[in-house]
Amino acid sequence: MIVLFNPSSGKRVGVPYSMPEYRPSSQCHGYVDLKSNPEDIKLLPEIKSGFGELRRMLILLNGRRSLFQTFQTIGCDVSFGPSDTPIFKRKLTSWFNVVYEPLDWNQSPGNFEGLFRSCEEFIRSKGGSPDTYGVEFSIGYATFNDHRIDEHSVICGFHVCVWNHGYGKDSTSARREWAKGINIIYEFFEREIVAHPSDQFSGLRKVSVRKSEDLAS
Repeated sequence: MIVLFNPSSGKRVGVPYSMPEYRPSSQCHGYVDLKSNPEDIKLLPEIKSGFGELRRMLILLNGRRSLFQTFQTIGCDVSFGPSDTPIFKRKLTSWFNVVYEPLDWNQSPGNFEGLFRSCEEFIRSKGGSPDTYGVEFSIGYATFNDHRIDEHSVICGFHVCVWNHGYGKDSTSARREWAKGINIIYEFFEREIVAHPSDQFSGLRKVSVRKSEDLAS
């Protein structure tokens, strides 16, 4: 299954975010700019947990060629838990937040809705997704903290959180089905990236993730 959730009135995601701003608990490890520093992927505990498929996904989205320049991940996680459906016992869930690198593309939720529709069609062309895994696109608000309108406000827009759930009778089978879902998401984004050459974005404002003190220097 593939589902779209539209923006809610919940807390905005900051780009970049600080640890207290994003999640005031030990589960937040701070913003890591993989676009500028891809080697910092080793700092993500989610990657250290043996989920190579998620690592591969983040490398793709934060790459520098073609449409690789269009996506920046702004958070991710992966965890096991009990199934939310009686058919299965275990579930493995992962998510990653994404914004477009061209700043202005993040101003309209319609750009992310279009991305969802393209993914929906892509998964359908592959035969659809079975009950054993599910993909969700959740569009939410974002604040682009290094792009100021004035001294009191920053540019606001949207982001999309891409969820993937794998279900099974145990953790092993749930992980196997999760991998099927993340791999088809990877194939979709890879196709989107290849379809849009990098010279298409020349001259557009790009999302900055430098800290404000760096911008002032």
